[in-house]
Amino acid sequence: MAVKVLHIRDCPSWQQALSNLEDALALLKIEDSVETIEITNGEQALAEDFGGSPTITHHGRDIFGHLGEVEDLACRVYATSEGLRGSPPTDMIVSAFKDLTFP
Repeated sequence: MAVKVLHIRDCPSWQQALSNLEDALALLKIEDSVETIEITNGEQALAEDFGGSPTITHHGRDIFGHLGEVEDLACRVYATSEGLRGSPPTDMIVSAFKDLTFP
């Protein structure tokens, strides 16, 4: 799986992030399948490049990036044009994918 949505159990925003990701991939005509992974401990968070819940990765890299290693099982906040949100909107995901170098 090239694209993953990493999340913690109690994160209320990961399902919206998944929906927005699927919309973005459809707009970009990217046919990669999407896997959702529940992060349950700090070791797994480090191994998956977890930046807080939800994190979207492409080939193991957080598409939005984050500073340093994250072991905390916490929610993530995204700075959007509409203020802080618990999940990135579709247009932010589209922009992030356009900035990626695909393998």
